Amino acid sequence: MVLERGPLGIGASTRNGGSVSGGVNIGKSFSGRAAEVAPERAQALLADAADAFSLIERLIEDEKIDCFWQKNGRFVGAWTPKHYAYQAQRLAGLNNDAQSGATMVPRERQRDEIASDYYYGGMVVERSASLHPALYYKGLLDVCRRRDIAICAEASVEGITAVNSHGSSHAGSNGGAGWRVATSRGTVTAGDVVIATNGYTGAVTPALRRRVVPIASHIIATEELPADLAGSLIPKRRSISDTKRVLCYYRLSPDGRRMVFGGRARFTPADPVLCARVLHGYMTERFPQLKGARVTHSWTGNTAFTLDALPHMARRAGCIIAWGAMAAASR
Repeated sequence: MVLERGPLGIGASTRNGGSVSGGVNIGKSFSGRAAEVAPERAQALLADAADAFSLIERLIEDEKIDCFWQKNGRFVGAWTPKHYAYQAQRLAGLNNDAQSGATMVPRERQRDEIASDYYYGGMVVERSASLHPALYYKGLLDVCRRRDIAICAEASVEGITAVNSHGSSHAGSNGGAGWRVATSRGTVTAGDVVIATNGYTGAVTPALRRRVVPIASHIIATEELPADLAGSLIPKRRSISDTKRVLCYYRLSPDGRRMVFGGRARFTPADPVLCARVLHGYMTERFPQLKGARVTHSWTGNTAFTLDALPHMARRAGCIIAWGAMAAASR
């Protein structure tokens, strides 16, 4: 059974940027400073990320999910020459541990990837893809419904209590007998509980809530652009991101007619008109040729940042928990 606090697909589950990277952000540089990641941990995280990429691709193929899965790769623009040098240092790890197919693109060849001189070159990651997140979510719902898995909307969890071997409930660790989950629509008993609230983590799990910082990410989409202009912006139709501490991420829409541009217009949810103005400024810094393009859509959703900027997965007190920056689409 899946329990959703609000309507199905609310928040970043369906409103994220739709890029699937396979680990490119693990151990990334922040303003020239590398995240502190032990080599063996980075290797394990990259291997897991590579497996996750394969799983998503296999799910889409096996379940015939129509979500505009496009394996066009990603270009990560270097904000400074120092960032470019750091990217070059990461190539071996990405290629050995995540099969990324990563290569460096110097600034003089940058326009092969993006019609902009904003960056100091960057890194191409071939094993990267994009999808339409709302259609992917719909496909997963359809998979669950075909298997008679219960999906409950408007069913917020209000308490999670361990059940001991004698059938009585108590707070704390689980002795293996199961769980009693109180919701706004009734009580559920379960053998296992998976907590995947991420950027929407609340008071039901206070220990987890203290470990994440919910941060809003904002996205805009332009009007349909002239075909020649749209085709020139990102000639290989890759997803784009950069190494700035407050990064932006963007790509063309699946039909190649609009620019879909995301970033931190504010660190909290804000008026979509205000956010559209801020993101339009970021977009035209990179693409001055889009100054006359109108914005037709603006939306937002929460991601969750961890203190070490890395994803986490754990089994604690009998619950399975997944959270962190790399699980931004989770609910």
